[in-house]
Amino acid sequence: MSHSRPAAFAGLVVAVALFMLAAHRSNASAAAADGTMAVSVDRSAPEQGAVVRVELRGAPGPDNALIHWKGRGWPMKACGDGCFEALAGIDLAEAPGRHTLTVMATRGGVALRADVELEVRERAFPLQSFNVPKEKDVQDPVLARRIEEEARTFRERIDAPPSTPSWSAPFQPPVPGFAPSHFGARRVINGEPRNPHTGGDMTLPAGTPVHAVADGRVVFSGEQFFGGNELLVDHGGGVFSMYFHLSERSVSEGQLVRRGERIGSVGATGRATGPHLHFGLRVTGARVDPAALPGLVDKR
Repeated sequence: MSHSRPAAFAGLVVAVALFMLAAHRSNASAAAADGTMAVSVDRSAPEQGAVVRVELRGAPGPDNALIHWKGRGWPMKACGDGCFEALAGIDLAEAPGRHTLTVMATRGGVALRADVELEVRERAFPLQSFNVPKEKDVQDPVLARRIEEEARTFRERIDAPPSTPSWSAPFQPPVPGFAPSHFGARRVINGEPRNPHTGGDMTLPAGTPVHAVADGRVVFSGEQFFGGNELLVDHGGGVFSMYFHLSERSVSEGQLVRRGERIGSVGATGRATGPHLHFGLRVTGARVDPAALPGLVDKR
């Protein structure tokens, strides 16, 4: 799949010197300078729930590269001659303030490194209050154990060693006219405060086709308490998309899917008050706004 890139990369461009890290020294400040490469981010002051695009350019370019963010490394993908790119997620509950994102690369067996400072801004999230039938509320200890086991299954898929990036921007909306709501909403269910809403919802007729937003591999296809019929797709580089409350799942676990491929249909399975699509994203482990990736929100 081809990569599209605007002629001018908007936002902050930080030119940084990358240093050779001597094998017997761990202190980069003592190493010899190896020249200047350009590390750019499309936003230097992202708010909670945002996605930051990171780009590394150099001539000669590195052999490979990754970003190190929130304690983990995530592979970057080639985006042209001497160019690598990655997406970094800002969790909806990330502490406001300064955070360091590190770009690491190798060239000819030599390790390279650059740090970029991000100033995370607080975001105001809505309050969502609604009621669900008693049998779908989480009070029973047996049900609570089931929910925890199901959550662990998802975490294991997302926390697995990252795969090679297969996504390409722009992403495709999962449904026509996609305009998600309620991301990050502080929820009150049956009068009790609950965890924030980590995806976006869109009310649609039952049976509406749902499509993969990018190339990837299905790493979960099954039924769970909250999301009913669910799909989790790994797009590589720490990017995952999830589709909940489906009436049916058209793909199975382990299957490769292509951008725009039909993978299911809108439904009201699980804890749902009516037919709708709950669409969620995890980017480098962070719970991010479904509207944050380019191309996802259909503006037609």
